[in-house]
Amino acid sequence: MITNGGLAGMLLCVLICFGIPIGGFVILNKREHKMTKAFLLGAATFFIFQIVLRIPILSYVLPNQTWYIILSSHKVAYSLFLGITAALFEEIGRFIVIKYALKRWRESDGIAFGLGHGGIEAILLVGINYFLFLISTLLLRFGSSDLVKQVFGDLLSAQLVTIINTTSSATILVAGLERFLTMIIHIGMTMLVFHGLKKGKAVLYLLIAILVHTILDSAVGILPLLGIGMAGIELFIFVIASILLVYTVVSVKHNKDEQTI
Repeated sequence: MITNGGLAGMLLCVLICFGIPIGGFVILNKREHKMTKAFLLGAATFFIFQIVLRIPILSYVLPNQTWYIILSSHKVAYSLFLGITAALFEEIGRFIVIKYALKRWRESDGIAFGLGHGGIEAILLVGINYFLFLISTLLLRFGSSDLVKQVFGDLLSAQLVTIINTTSSATILVAGLERFLTMIIHIGMTMLVFHGLKKGKAVLYLLIAILVHTILDSAVGILPLLGIGMAGIELFIFVIASILLVYTVVSVKHNKDEQTI
């Protein structure tokens, strides 16, 4: 069963996934005003280009292709393929939406856009799952497995209980930390594309964003093949997030007086 530390980790993970994007938006909107459009456009970009387009293609279309089946058996090549496709879909999607839909280009709009993009990813891919794990764990801790079945039904409750019983506290904490770092990364990537458009160097900055995104996502799949464990992978993500955070802070400070393209 999940320990008290694991339970606290679940709560922290849920707070990170839901609290940072929602709380960040509220604070940013209060300080800068009219951030709703940029935030929602960022969320829509991830949802459309990943959930609606890329993931269904990877899940339902490509598995019927012989070349894809062969590629998926080669772990390094497959990791590179996943990284490249994620980068192309998300960064080109970011470019299209910022260029043609955002229109008002304050530095704070770029931050709100990135927060929306990273926030909806955190909520959909991790936050909702850990919220269900948290509720199930509390029901098991203060009730029984029968109570979990009453709330979630037989099939879902069985899956939730299995996951709860096989998930370590370290895995839970890493999931929350990774989502936090990923949101920082999405803000930084957004600012790269954003500044490329503002400075008239859209193609160059877009290519840089695609390259960074490809390296990051591919490395997550390749590093374990090299014998690098969870700590090393998270350290790598931390380094990328730190570089992009520094870039965001410095670039925003430098361009804070520029309000329009």
